[in-house]
Amino acid sequence: MPNVVTKGYKVVIISYNLGININRNITKGKQYSMTQSRIKRVSAALLAVVLTIAYAFSVSAAAQSLEYSASSSYKNSSYYKNLMNVQLTGDQVTDIVNVAKSQVGYHEGSSSYDYSGNTVGYGNVTEYGRWYGSQSYWCNVFVSWCAHVANVPASVFPKLTSVGNSYYSTMPAVGAECFSFSSGKALEPGDLIFSCTCSGSYGCIDHVGLVTDVDENTIYTVEGNMSDQVLACEYPASTGYSPRLRARINYVARPCYENNSTTVSGLEDASSTVELNGNVYALFDSSVSYSAGAELCKKAGGALAGDLTDEEISALASLADQGELERYFITDENECAVITKNGNVYKASENRSRTGFICKISVDEMKPSNTASFGGSKYEIFDARVTYAQAKAIAEAKGGALAEIDSENKAMMLSLLLKNSDKYFTGVQGTEKELRAVCDAFKDETEFSEENVAVLLNDGSRKLGVGEKTDLEAKTGFIVEYSDSKKCTVIYDANGGENAPIEKIVNEGDEMVVTDVAPAKNNATFAGWAYTADATAVQVKVGATIAPKKDIILYAVWA
Repeated sequence: MPNVVTKGYKVVIISYNLGININRNITKGKQYSMTQSRIKRVSAALLAVVLTIAYAFSVSAAAQSLEYSASSSYKNSSYYKNLMNVQLTGDQVTDIVNVAKSQVGYHEGSSSYDYSGNTVGYGNVTEYGRWYGSQSYWCNVFVSWCAHVANVPASVFPKLTSVGNSYYSTMPAVGAECFSFSSGKALEPGDLIFSCTCSGSYGCIDHVGLVTDVDENTIYTVEGNMSDQVLACEYPASTGYSPRLRARINYVARPCYENNSTTVSGLEDASSTVELNGNVYALFDSSVSYSAGAELCKKAGGALAGDLTDEEISALASLADQGELERYFITDENECAVITKNGNVYKASENRSRTGFICKISVDEMKPSNTASFGGSKYEIFDARVTYAQAKAIAEAKGGALAEIDSENKAMMLSLLLKNSDKYFTGVQGTEKELRAVCDAFKDETEFSEENVAVLLNDGSRKLGVGEKTDLEAKTGFIVEYSDSKKCTVIYDANGGENAPIEKIVNEGDEMVVTDVAPAKNNATFAGWAYTADATAVQVKVGATIAPKKDIILYAVWA
């Protein structure tokens, strides 16, 4: 079978299984004495090992994606080689489109053994028909083969039989959205067009093709058995009729594609973010369904952005303008909606393809991995792997700022709090001259940009390292400092129960309301809170106002 490269396996192997990062992530510090030539030799050797293992895994993964062995004549063709270069991403729309594009130019043969696609035959003989089990008219056979190779399951895209039956019966049976072209709905990549090629008249169906792209004026398709070959075609978006092809699009079927590749662990996977009113809005360029986007937002500790004010719509439109896609899922009155780069918000199909999503994440829900107070300030250590801009936005949304480390003693104290990241963003920025004054881990050959950032190294050295401008886009931890006033942390302890509420950080002496989120415990009823774990009476009621002057723990009281 074709050894289609599976993109996701490479990422997992390099980032996690081997723990190797071949990119320019060598911290510029005195503790590194390797010469550039040694670094290059070691990196090249490691890269060779990684790529060898990654390739082996990708072949193995692809070996399970087809249930038949490709013919020898097809394996020796350029179309097979083109297919070998397709990377399966797990996004079903992307994958079926790329598989179809790889076959453009393939021509049917005449001989029962001519599956190469290179012979100008006229016998409806194709590699696709060989897989399908029937050598006959093959437009439906081709798109079925593309779906199979792209790992689109039969429950979403089954084998298509006669063209008319496919539109009226097969696709509706698997939940595809079917509509006439005259309905005015915009077409999308991955759609199936059902057209009339015998006369170009309205209403009839004798052919099927796959939409690969759409712009304001043109619908682009790849179609099998069009002029006896796999042909890239174009139709005017306004009429759906091509005088050159003498073909008219009459009907459209939109399969219920799924995206199986996207995982979101948090803000580190966001393309860009913006802070507004104590929340961070994170834009994700992963093309998913509405329900998948909502679930991924939940896993990231937030929810799809919704109930937007005019101010938020303006901010999210600017955020969308930085993204790679044209529109992003949000919610509007608890229903599926999208927002575009120009700020238009409208209801949309839940399975709209080529659509990202925007999460609203409350910074109050983000838990630090460690906290401490010294020198009149409170510090929080976050292991969330984010860019510098994201770290800065989160710190500001929390009412603090990235920690300014201006002394060896401060660096030493904070280094004792570090957890899992190799380095942590700080608020120390400046020119080469300014950073030389505060950082003791730099090299003379460092190429400073106009503005750089110092990072606190988590290598036991208790030193600051210099991050170049390119490093600001790297994903790492960060340290938030609350320096305006002393901070107090109120921790809710479930006291033998589960689902303890999130802790709250406030300025010393400021009033706060005790949360109404209740923990749970089998065979017990939550009564309220107390200052000691062994208290039997409620000392702090739900909804009460308190003004902590030190870090306190509230323990659940059970009745």
